[in-house]
Amino acid sequence: MGNKNIKPEVRNELLDVSQAAQYLNVNKMTIRRLVNGREITFYRVKSKILIKTSDIEQYLENNKVEGFYSAIKKINIKNNKGMINI
Repeated sequence: MGNKNIKPEVRNELLDVSQAAQYLNVNKMTIRRLVNGREITFYRVKSKILIKTSDIEQYLENNKVEGFYSAIKKINIKNNKGMINI
C-alpha cells in the first residue's frame, strides 16, 4: 500500500475521527487511541481532530507486517555452491 494507490484528489483530504474510522474500517475509539498515543499524525482545530488520508496511508505502511512466505523469500540459504535466494 502506498500513496500511489490513492487518487490524487483524495491524497490529502482531511478526515474527522468518524471518517478516519470508516476509512480504516475500525471503531472511532481505535482512532482516538492512535491519536492519544501519538501513533498517527493528526491536526487539532480547536477540539476537532483531523487526519490526512496520506497520513493514514503512511501509518499503514509503517505498521505493515509481512507474511511468512514474503519474509522467507528474502532469506539467503547457503549451499555447496554459495548463497542462493529462495
